[in-house]
Amino acid sequence: WNQEVVTEDAPQTKNSITTDPGILIEHLMSSVAKTKPLALPEGSNFESCSLDTIVCCYVADKTFNQELISNTDVCYHDLRASPGSNHVKMGYAIFDKPGDLDGATCTGFTWTNDNFLSKLFRGNTLLSISLYDSLIKEGHTRNVPGAPMCACAEQMPVIEKADCQQVTGKSGMTFKYSLAEGLNVAFDWSEIQFEACKNLEEELDLVEYFSVTTNTSKEKRLTKHIVGADQCHSATTKFLYSEGLQRLDFQ
Repeated sequence: WNQEVVTEDAPQTKNSITTDPGILIEHLMSSVAKTKPLALPEGSNFESCSLDTIVCCYVADKTFNQELISNTDVCYHDLRASPGSNHVKMGYAIFDKPGDLDGATCTGFTWTNDNFLSKLFRGNTLLSISLYDSLIKEGHTRNVPGAPMCACAEQMPVIEKADCQQVTGKSGMTFKYSLAEGLNVAFDWSEIQFEACKNLEEELDLVEYFSVTTNTSKEKRLTKHIVGADQCHSATTKFLYSEGLQRLDFQ
């Protein structure tokens, strides 16, 4: 279903591309996702996120003959990082030459122990990014070849930039005490929303937001996976060198 393309013969209507499971996704976002915490999906893509960060990347648009509005270049992907998705033990794919891959659009989110909602609503934020915003609203589809569509940042391709989404709302704790049951503590939340990451009303990309919410050592590790504007060539050259290969650039 997520590989379907909207054409003149098959327009996007409530009876085609946004029907099951599209309407189900809209229902989940408007009701369940804003009221109840959802667990991350089971599977290798989300098992060990040592950077507490998940990224989703797409390389195509569901509208026929419409180019994807990209926000990043893809540098390379070490296939060993995501064997659960590509079923390959070793190898790599290089994308940083013009024409290799016409850009991608990537969005991610991060969580910390200090931000109760960011950790509790990880599954909800993933649903918002991967299915609601990217697929239903924007029509983004198809993964970077050899890579997961969404996974822990360290399993994803090396890219230059990713947009950022955060969960906001009100949270607190309710304490109840009775002689029969003793002390009971319950967490509660309200006004849950999913929006672009901000710091003092300034919109931030994923690395920028990560830098204001996480310690410096983790930030340095993340920037090995999201390398910054115009850094694909340098990052790919370093990776190839680590594999025992020297890059020759011909004019």
